Amino acid sequence: MTSAYDVQRSRLSAWWHGIPIRWQVLTAIVATFIVTGLFAGSVSVIDARQRAHVETEFHLALWQQYIGVRFSELMSERELDGIEKQIRADLSRVRHVSATLTFRATGRTIELANSPLQAQPPERNETAPQWFIDLVQSKPEVRNVDLNVRGVRVANISLTAKPDDEIAEAWILLRKVAMWWIIGLVATILGLYFILGYILGPLVSFASGMRELEGGHYDVRLPDPGVRELTPVATNFNHLARALEKAKSDNTHLYRQLIAVQEDERRRIAADLHDEVGPCLFGIMASTSSIKRFAQDLPLEKCAPILDAVHEINHISDKLRTMNRGLLARLRPVALGRISLEDLISDLVTSFAGANPDVSFERNFKNLPRSFGETIDLTIYRCIQEGVTNALRHGLPKDIEIGVLAHAHNGNPSTIKLYVADNGRGIEPDTPFGFGLSSMRERVRLLNGTHAIANDPRGGTRLEIEIPFPATTTMAA
Repeated sequence: MTSAYDVQRSRLSAWWHGIPIRWQVLTAIVATFIVTGLFAGSVSVIDARQRAHVETEFHLALWQQYIGVRFSELMSERELDGIEKQIRADLSRVRHVSATLTFRATGRTIELANSPLQAQPPERNETAPQWFIDLVQSKPEVRNVDLNVRGVRVANISLTAKPDDEIAEAWILLRKVAMWWIIGLVATILGLYFILGYILGPLVSFASGMRELEGGHYDVRLPDPGVRELTPVATNFNHLARALEKAKSDNTHLYRQLIAVQEDERRRIAADLHDEVGPCLFGIMASTSSIKRFAQDLPLEKCAPILDAVHEINHISDKLRTMNRGLLARLRPVALGRISLEDLISDLVTSFAGANPDVSFERNFKNLPRSFGETIDLTIYRCIQEGVTNALRHGLPKDIEIGVLAHAHNGNPSTIKLYVADNGRGIEPDTPFGFGLSSMRERVRLLNGTHAIANDPRGGTRLEIEIPFPATTTMAA
């Protein structure tokens, strides 16, 4: 059973492989920058914390020693006023330490120095954000020095660590480093974006060229990519395209010959059926009529079996004549070139409708001239014939729509669009083309047309063909 973790991992992998390689590289670079930036920031915070602790420890010890040596033993309490002024003056010029004088007898407290940041330059007066202070500042440290008069403690000086200015300096430094880190990141991303675009540009051309080859456009050629490692790939691609183009040219020539031979053979067979089989069937019908007329003069008991045989011969002859007409229609439309293209297609659709009474046929013919020429007319006829046959054979539809549309430009047809749509069961993906569809596709390609067959979103299958037409043929009124 697939777990939620596997599903998420599969989705992440699909997303990652779905984005362009340029963005994959840029995403990896940005992730690396962020990780290294976080690491550097952590190191900077630890270093600032250590430096603040060392600095404050040093100044506390120094001032503790200084006050202890100079002021711890007094001759009288009157000297406390001088000590207050002296220490206040001294502390106004130092950092990291503030002092509080407390009188033992009265409990009165005097702040000897405020925040030493007031004595610093304007740049040092910047205060770090609270979250940074919480990260850097350690537990405040306090040291006491007793002031004695003839061995009696009369006052106490409390020295308190004040690392605010050290933390502010660390914050200013970290902010400057972060600013340059961001500038470096943006510059790196922009530089890599254009550099990767230049390097990967040939790969985009390769992908476009492969799509062109897949679509059958073998005249595509790749330019020199300008990258030494990719030049052999482009060269081999162009060699392959030339080989495929030559193979396509040879295949087109062979298909043209095959279709010509096929149509010529159909024409001969149709001519034989029309010129030989037709008259023979007519002769059989005429002979049976003569036999029937002679048999009617015989006695009833003799003429009855003869008339039954004549009736059976006539029935078989009618079936043969119907089959002969169907074969003629499939082999080659006899009326091709004699009637208009619209009437020719309508006769074909009518024959399908007669053979399939349970299927509804809809026709959509617009702006059709009398003829586009025998080659195009025959191609349209064969495509509709093959398309409807496949729909009936494989789709089992209830409705089939046949459309032939001529799109005009300045009164002349410029594009012929043909479609056969049904509401059957559709076509399976990657279904291989049979001989009929392959032949139809090659007929269309020989006219520089396009061919597509796929499932219709509304249901069923839709065959679409588009054939360019020279704009010199005038549309029929």
